[in-house]
Amino acid sequence: MKLSPSVSTAPSEPAFVGVALSDREGAHVRIFQDGGAHWISAERMIGGSLLTSRVVLSPEQYATLVSFTAEERSGLVSLEVERKWRVNDRDIQEFLEALVSEGISSTATFIEQGYLVLGGSEVRLRRRGADLFLTLKSSGGLIRREVEVALSPEQFEVLWVATEGRRLEKTRTSFALPQSPGAPLAVEFDQFHGALSLLQILECEFPSAAIAESFEAPSWFGVEVTEDAAYKNRALVEDGAPHLQDDLSLKEPHKHQDE
Repeated sequence: MKLSPSVSTAPSEPAFVGVALSDREGAHVRIFQDGGAHWISAERMIGGSLLTSRVVLSPEQYATLVSFTAEERSGLVSLEVERKWRVNDRDIQEFLEALVSEGISSTATFIEQGYLVLGGSEVRLRRRGADLFLTLKSSGGLIRREVEVALSPEQFEVLWVATEGRRLEKTRTSFALPQSPGAPLAVEFDQFHGALSLLQILECEFPSAAIAESFEAPSWFGVEVTEDAAYKNRALVEDGAPHLQDDLSLKEPHKHQDE
Protein backbone atom coordinates (compact mmCIF):
# COMPACT_ATOMS: atom_id res chain seq x y z
CA MET A 1 0.00 0.00 0.00
CA LYS A 2 1.44 3.38 -0.96
CA LEU A 3 1.44 5.91 1.86
CA SER A 4 1.09 9.64 1.27
CA PRO A 5 1.30 12.73 3.49
CA SER A 6 -1.87 13.81 5.31
CA VAL A 7 -3.68 10.56 4.46
CA SER A 8 -3.82 7.86 7.10
CA THR A 9 -6.12 6.04 9.47
CA ALA A 10 -3.95 6.88 12.47
CA PRO A 11 -5.99 8.06 15.45
CA SER A 12 -5.98 11.79 16.21
CA GLU A 13 -5.66 11.08 19.95
CA PRO A 14 -3.40 8.03 20.42
CA ALA A 15 -3.80 5.86 23.49
CA PHE A 16 -0.07 5.91 24.27
CA VAL A 17 2.71 8.24 23.09
CA GLY A 18 6.19 6.80 23.48
CA VAL A 19 8.17 9.82 22.21
CA ALA A 20 7.04 13.43 21.63
CA LEU A 21 9.56 15.99 20.33
CA SER A 22 9.09 19.51 19.01
CA ASP A 23 11.05 22.66 18.17
CA ARG A 24 10.59 26.42 18.31
CA GLU A 25 9.35 26.52 14.71
CA GLY A 26 6.32 24.42 15.67
CA ALA A 27 7.42 21.12 14.16
CA HIS A 28 6.19 18.07 16.07
CA VAL A 29 7.09 14.38 15.95
CA ARG A 30 5.14 11.74 17.89
CA ILE A 31 5.95 8.05 18.06
CA PHE A 32 2.97 6.19 19.45
CA GLN A 33 0.82 3.09 19.46
CA ASP A 34 -2.91 2.63 19.26
CA GLY A 35 -5.25 -0.15 18.24
CA GLY A 36 -2.42 -2.67 18.00
CA ALA A 37 -0.46 -0.56 15.48
CA HIS A 38 2.72 1.51 15.90
CA TRP A 39 3.04 4.93 14.25
CA ILE A 40 5.30 7.91 13.68
CA SER A 41 3.63 11.22 12.93
CA ALA A 42 5.39 14.42 11.78
CA GLU A 43 3.56 17.75 11.70
CA ARG A 44 4.87 21.07 10.42
CA MET A 45 3.62 24.31 8.88
CA ILE A 46 4.91 24.60 5.30
CA GLY A 47 3.78 27.44 3.04
CA GLY A 48 1.03 28.44 5.44
CA SER A 49 -0.51 24.96 5.51
CA LEU A 50 -0.23 22.25 8.14
CA LEU A 51 1.42 19.14 6.69
CA THR A 52 0.95 15.88 8.55
CA SER A 53 2.96 12.83 7.48
CA ARG A 54 2.23 9.50 9.17
CA VAL A 55 3.59 6.02 8.58
CA VAL A 56 3.24 2.66 10.28
CA LEU A 57 6.29 1.34 12.12
CA SER A 58 7.22 -2.27 12.69
CA PRO A 59 7.29 -3.40 16.34
CA GLU A 60 11.09 -3.55 16.13
CA GLN A 61 11.37 0.00 14.76
CA TYR A 62 8.99 1.27 17.42
CA ALA A 63 10.84 -0.44 20.29
CA THR A 64 14.15 1.05 19.19
CA LEU A 65 12.80 4.59 18.76
CA VAL A 66 10.93 4.77 22.07
CA SER A 67 14.08 3.62 23.87
CA PHE A 68 15.37 7.15 23.19
CA THR A 69 13.60 8.28 26.35
CA ALA A 70 14.96 5.37 28.40
CA GLU A 71 18.19 5.07 30.30
CA GLU A 72 21.28 3.65 28.62
CA ARG A 73 20.67 0.37 30.44
CA SER A 74 17.94 -0.41 27.90
CA GLY A 75 20.71 -1.59 25.58
CA LEU A 76 19.13 0.14 22.58
CA VAL A 77 20.40 3.67 23.22
CA SER A 78 23.97 4.36 22.14
CA LEU A 79 26.24 7.22 23.15
CA GLU A 80 27.96 9.09 20.34
CA VAL A 81 31.30 10.51 21.49
CA GLU A 82 32.51 12.80 18.74
CA ARG A 83 34.77 15.79 18.17
CA LYS A 84 34.48 18.07 15.17
CA TRP A 85 36.89 20.29 13.21
CA ARG A 86 36.47 22.91 10.50
CA VAL A 87 38.94 22.22 7.67
CA ASN A 88 39.81 25.58 6.12
CA ASP A 89 40.81 26.02 2.49
CA ARG A 90 44.46 26.44 3.41
CA ASP A 91 44.36 23.14 5.32
CA ILE A 92 42.69 21.02 2.66
CA GLN A 93 45.81 20.37 0.59
CA GLU A 94 47.71 19.31 3.71
CA PHE A 95 44.76 17.10 4.63
CA LEU A 96 44.75 15.33 1.25
CA GLU A 97 48.53 14.97 1.22
CA ALA A 98 48.41 13.45 4.72
CA LEU A 99 46.02 10.73 3.56
CA VAL A 100 48.36 9.81 0.72
CA SER A 101 51.60 10.01 2.71
CA GLU A 102 50.21 7.89 5.54
CA GLY A 103 48.78 5.31 3.15
CA ILE A 104 45.23 5.77 4.41
CA SER A 105 42.52 4.34 2.14
CA SER A 106 39.13 6.01 2.07
CA THR A 107 35.62 5.70 0.62
CA ALA A 108 33.34 8.55 -0.50
CA THR A 109 29.52 8.55 -0.30
CA PHE A 110 26.91 11.16 -1.26
CA ILE A 111 24.47 11.90 1.59
CA GLU A 112 21.16 13.73 1.74
CA GLN A 113 19.64 14.49 5.10
CA GLY A 114 16.66 16.46 6.35
CA TYR A 115 15.28 17.32 9.77
CA LEU A 116 11.77 16.70 11.10
CA VAL A 117 12.69 18.38 14.40
CA LEU A 118 15.58 20.80 14.97
CA GLY A 119 16.14 21.96 18.50
CA GLY A 120 17.76 20.61 21.62
CA SER A 121 16.99 17.15 20.26
CA GLU A 122 16.96 16.28 16.56
CA VAL A 123 14.87 13.94 14.44
CA ARG A 124 16.80 13.32 11.23
CA LEU A 125 16.19 11.49 7.99
CA ARG A 126 19.22 10.41 5.97
CA ARG A 127 19.64 8.88 2.54
CA ARG A 128 23.10 7.33 2.11
CA GLY A 129 23.22 5.59 -1.24
CA ALA A 130 20.46 2.99 -1.13
CA ASP A 131 20.34 3.05 2.67
CA LEU A 132 17.59 5.04 4.42
CA PHE A 133 17.59 5.92 8.12
CA LEU A 134 15.63 7.74 10.81
CA THR A 135 17.73 8.96 13.76
CA LEU A 136 16.84 10.58 17.08
CA LYS A 137 19.67 12.54 18.74
CA SER A 138 19.83 14.36 22.04
CA SER A 139 21.34 17.81 22.51
CA GLY A 140 24.97 18.13 23.49
CA GLY A 141 28.48 18.71 22.23
CA LEU A 142 31.07 15.98 22.81
CA ILE A 143 28.59 13.33 24.00
CA ARG A 144 25.09 12.76 22.60
CA ARG A 145 22.53 9.97 22.95
CA GLU A 146 21.12 8.52 19.75
CA VAL A 147 18.95 5.76 18.35
CA GLU A 148 18.59 4.86 14.68
CA VAL A 149 16.38 2.61 12.57
CA ALA A 150 16.44 1.66 8.91
CA LEU A 151 13.37 2.72 6.90
CA SER A 152 11.69 1.29 3.83
CA PRO A 153 11.59 3.53 0.73
CA GLU A 154 7.84 4.05 1.28
CA GLN A 155 8.30 5.12 4.90
CA PHE A 156 11.18 7.43 4.02
CA GLU A 157 9.45 9.25 1.15
CA VAL A 158 6.32 10.01 3.19
CA LEU A 159 8.34 11.52 6.04
CA TRP A 160 10.85 13.26 3.73
CA VAL A 161 8.15 15.70 2.57
CA ALA A 162 8.07 17.22 6.07
CA THR A 163 11.79 18.15 5.90
CA GLU A 164 11.30 20.73 3.13
CA GLY A 165 13.59 23.72 3.72
CA ARG A 166 15.58 21.79 6.32
CA ARG A 167 17.88 19.71 4.15
CA LEU A 168 21.61 19.30 3.65
CA GLU A 169 23.67 17.59 0.97
CA LYS A 170 27.26 16.51 1.37
CA THR A 171 29.90 14.08 0.18
CA ARG A 172 31.36 12.09 3.05
CA THR A 173 34.84 10.59 2.87
CA SER A 174 35.36 7.93 5.55
CA PHE A 175 38.66 6.47 6.70
CA ALA A 176 40.37 4.89 9.70
CA LEU A 177 43.11 6.95 11.36
CA PRO A 178 45.91 4.72 12.73
CA GLN A 179 46.74 5.17 16.42
CA SER A 180 49.82 4.08 18.31
CA PRO A 181 48.97 2.56 20.66
CA GLY A 182 45.33 1.72 20.26
CA ALA A 183 42.79 0.78 17.61
CA PRO A 184 42.27 3.04 14.57
CA LEU A 185 39.77 5.88 14.99
CA ALA A 186 36.79 6.30 12.64
CA VAL A 187 37.07 9.64 10.84
CA GLU A 188 34.55 11.25 8.47
CA PHE A 189 35.31 14.24 6.24
CA ASP A 190 32.22 16.07 4.96
CA GLN A 191 32.26 18.43 1.99
CA PHE A 192 28.93 20.22 1.84
CA HIS A 193 27.05 21.23 -1.31
CA GLY A 194 24.59 23.94 -2.30
CA ALA A 195 24.38 26.96 0.00
CA LEU A 196 26.96 25.31 2.31
CA SER A 197 29.43 24.50 -0.47
CA LEU A 198 32.35 26.30 1.23
CA LEU A 199 31.94 24.25 4.39
CA GLN A 200 34.28 21.32 5.11
CA ILE A 201 33.93 19.46 8.41
CA LEU A 202 35.96 16.59 9.82
CA GLU A 203 34.41 14.41 12.55
CA CYS A 204 36.13 11.79 14.66
CA GLU A 205 34.30 9.22 16.79
CA PHE A 206 35.82 7.84 19.99
CA PRO A 207 35.07 4.78 22.13
CA SER A 208 34.97 6.89 25.31
CA ALA A 209 34.99 10.48 26.54
CA ALA A 210 38.38 9.93 28.19
CA ILE A 211 39.97 8.87 24.91
CA ALA A 212 38.29 11.77 23.10
CA GLU A 213 39.57 14.34 25.58
CA SER A 214 43.13 12.97 25.49
CA PHE A 215 43.29 12.84 21.68
CA GLU A 216 45.78 15.26 20.13
CA ALA A 217 44.60 16.09 16.62
CA PRO A 218 47.16 16.46 13.83
CA SER A 219 47.51 19.97 12.39
CA TRP A 220 45.72 19.01 9.18
CA PHE A 221 42.49 18.46 11.12
CA GLY A 222 41.99 22.25 11.13
CA VAL A 223 40.33 24.18 13.97
CA GLU A 224 38.09 22.41 16.47
CA VAL A 225 34.41 23.44 16.54
CA THR A 226 32.93 20.66 18.71
CA GLU A 227 31.27 23.06 21.14
CA ASP A 228 30.63 25.89 18.66
CA ALA A 229 26.86 26.38 18.28
CA ALA A 230 27.36 27.89 14.80
CA TYR A 231 28.22 24.38 13.57
CA LYS A 232 25.20 22.63 15.05
CA ASN A 233 22.93 21.20 12.39
CA ARG A 234 20.09 23.59 13.19
CA ALA A 235 22.39 26.59 12.86
CA LEU A 236 23.71 25.33 9.51
CA VAL A 237 20.17 24.79 8.18
CA GLU A 238 18.81 28.11 9.45
CA ASP A 239 21.84 30.42 9.25
CA GLY A 240 24.16 28.81 6.70
CA ALA A 241 27.92 28.32 7.05
CA PRO A 242 29.76 30.72 9.38
CA HIS A 243 32.04 33.19 7.60
CA LEU A 244 35.51 32.78 9.02
CA GLN A 245 37.84 35.77 9.08
CA ASP A 246 40.62 33.77 10.71
CA ASP A 247 41.11 30.89 13.08
CA LEU A 248 40.68 33.19 16.07
CA SER A 249 36.99 33.52 15.25
CA LEU A 250 36.58 29.88 16.26
CA LYS A 251 38.23 30.26 19.64
CA GLU A 252 35.10 31.78 21.17
CA PRO A 253 32.06 29.48 20.78
CA HIS A 254 29.06 31.07 19.08
CA LYS A 255 25.82 31.16 21.03
CA HIS A 256 22.59 29.98 19.40
CA GLN A 257 19.23 30.18 21.09
CA ASP A 258 17.93 26.88 22.53
CA GLU A 259 21.19 25.00 21.79
